[in-house]
Amino acid sequence: MPLFYFDFFTGSWMFQSILLIWVVTFATIAGVTYGKVQPKVLAFVLFVTALYTFWTPAVILALGNEIP
Repeated sequence: MPLFYFDFFTGSWMFQSILLIWVVTFATIAGVTYGKVQPKVLAFVLFVTALYTFWTPAVILALGNEIP
């Protein structure tokens, strides 16, 4: 589902990369659900997702910059 919005964010590499990370995260969740991926891998993916998609834009904005 997130890839349908990829063209909407054509000018922003940050939002496009966030969409791609969410696609990987959702695929990993499906993998854990069907027993193809270990839960520890999902924990790592969710940790990276939280850092990159939630904290990185907040830090960029807090420093007074625009999101690229």
